Amino acid sequence: MTEGLERLKRKRATIRAATTRLLTRLEDEVGKERPDTDKLREFLAVLSLKEDSLLDLDKGIEDVTPTDDLDTEISSTMDYMDRVLTWKVRATTTIGHQETIRDTPRVRKVECPVSDRLAHRQCRAPDLCVL
Repeated sequence: MTEGLERLKRKRATIRAATTRLLTRLEDEVGKERPDTDKLREFLAVLSLKEDSLLDLDKGIEDVTPTDDLDTEISSTMDYMDRVLTWKVRATTTIGHQETIRDTPRVRKVECPVSDRLAHRQCRAPDLCVL
């Protein structure tokens, strides 16, 4: 393995380790009963930067990887990026779900006194017959 390839792989390993730690924090936040959407947005922003760095490194590694090892390299890269994409989608979905819950008006059932309920029955609209 050439020194250039070794340097790229070592750098990628460092960034992947940091990305994995971030994904773990993201998974933990998504798994909470009431996830913090601001934290999720922060995690997604940082994850996008790390993903861009990994894509650049992966491209550089693929360019200098011997043909015999290329299939293994691409497979490994795709598996890792699938995990990143999966958690980006889950976090985005969770943010949308939490915002929907937050924006949905709360409906409260109010009990009417018996006299009000009787008044409603007496003021019932007539049945309509359509010919």
